[in-house]
Amino acid sequence: MKVRTPSGPLSLHGAYARSFVVRVHALLADAYARLESSSLALLQEPDITGRLVEKMREVIEDPKGPAWAGRFSVHDDKPVSGGARYGKNRPRIDIEVERTMRGAHPRFQFEAKRLHRSDSVAEYVGSEGLGAFLDGTYGSGHETVGMLAYVQADTPMDWVVKIEGKLKGERASHGLAKRGPVWESVSFHAELTSRRSTHTICEGAVVVIHTFLGCC
Repeated sequence: MKVRTPSGPLSLHGAYARSFVVRVHALLADAYARLESSSLALLQEPDITGRLVEKMREVIEDPKGPAWAGRFSVHDDKPVSGGARYGKNRPRIDIEVERTMRGAHPRFQFEAKRLHRSDSVAEYVGSEGLGAFLDGTYGSGHETVGMLAYVQADTPMDWVVKIEGKLKGERASHGLAKRGPVWESVSFHAELTSRRSTHTICEGAVVVIHTFLGCC
């Protein structure tokens, strides 16, 4: 399967790409561990994202934090370039993690959605959630991207099952293989419940890391 072709600052390959994605999620896990999950139960998505980004920056700037974290920066609600809309009309990605270095900077994008009511699954996989990565609104040129699920009702595993069922029933519309599992479990950190799915799109394929964070 051809992978979505990256270019410029978005280009990641092989072992370095895997290491970068692992560290992005380690940064996410360390930040999440600094939050009191019950304090997030009634918040809207931008508020949760804002608090999470604040904690990610705390980890980056913590003298006792991992040495590699000091080479990362985090952006909240960042305008996305390269699409059909310009200026203030550009779409905005919820979180972008950037590896600062000489030359092109690797970047990883997260889109976040709350899981808190009966229609949350449809919103999660819809045009402003997972669908925005599949149609190129977000993540254009990225081989791997992330979905964040803010779980405000039931448990992360309850929503894993619900979303898995939705994807199984709509394989074609989400660019998933006709047979086999729609995703697989992936372990980045004990604090995180994550799944990895691969989607065929017009540019080739994109890998999506889905991470479920308890917020209740």
